[in-house]
Amino acid sequence: MGSKEEMQDWLLSVGIVSPVTKESAGALYHQQLSRQLADFVRIPLERSGGMMNLIDIYCLFNRARGTELISPDDLLQACSLWEKFDVPVMVRKFDSGVMVVQNKSNSDEEVILSS
Repeated sequence: MGSKEEMQDWLLSVGIVSPVTKESAGALYHQQLSRQLADFVRIPLERSGGMMNLIDIYCLFNRARGTELISPDDLLQACSLWEKFDVPVMVRKFDSGVMVVQNKSNSDEEVILSS
């Protein structure tokens, strides 16, 4: 992803101006959080080759949110809603238990079809 300084510059530049909160979104919190997260992960995924560990996404997203941190459970619930929405990313769990966020264009099916 480049040098440590480039990463820090990028983190500072991607701050989320109006993060979704439980108070502001109410019953739609996880849906709105899901969409905000899907928009947010596009740049980090692009810079990392299309796939990132879910833990890294969690850290980057909370860093960008400033003081409006989300819990790991909220992150998982938001990611699980991507299947219902037309977003270009998905969560994948490997047999080892490692969970990643990846571009849908990097799915096994897409890679096989493009070969």
